[in-house]
Amino acid sequence: IVKMGGELHVQSVENEGRPFSFTIPVALCEHEIKIAEEQFHENPKLGGHVLIVEDNKTNQMLMMIILDNIGITYDLAQDGLEAVESFQQREHYDLIFMDENMPNMNGIEATRQIRQIEKDMSHRPTPIVAVTANALSEDRQRFLDEGMDDYISKPYEEKEIIDILRNYLTV
Repeated sequence: IVKMGGELHVQSVENEGRPFSFTIPVALCEHEIKIAEEQFHENPKLGGHVLIVEDNKTNQMLMMIILDNIGITYDLAQDGLEAVESFQQREHYDLIFMDENMPNMNGIEATRQIRQIEKDMSHRPTPIVAVTANALSEDRQRFLDEGMDDYISKPYEEKEIIDILRNYLTV
């Protein structure tokens, strides 16, 4: 940092965690700023309330961080049984991110039950997106055939989640 003309600032007390910060002088690149501004203006505003159905704590946290960063609210279900229960209680989500491989009830069975509830109540189908480590081309088609609307494979990137949300939640 010092070799780059910057400074490092630490507020330290022995045996305690303390904040630190640093500064590095850099020149702004006008081209990068222009691209960022264009992307900002091209990005539609997103809003909605989604259900995250995921049994893995790390995957839950990743999805929650992404949604928090873009201002999407959510509920969390640990497995397919909780997903169906949450859906019955709330009766509407703008989108459901559905893991496939979970204990108690997998994502396909949960999707079937949610689709049946929607049919019984004459509700419009909720977009359900399979989020799974099953990444073969036939897996994607299998999820679509089972009533899911879209598919992303793990590991995913924030951009993939944002693209899905743009497809279904643009305000």
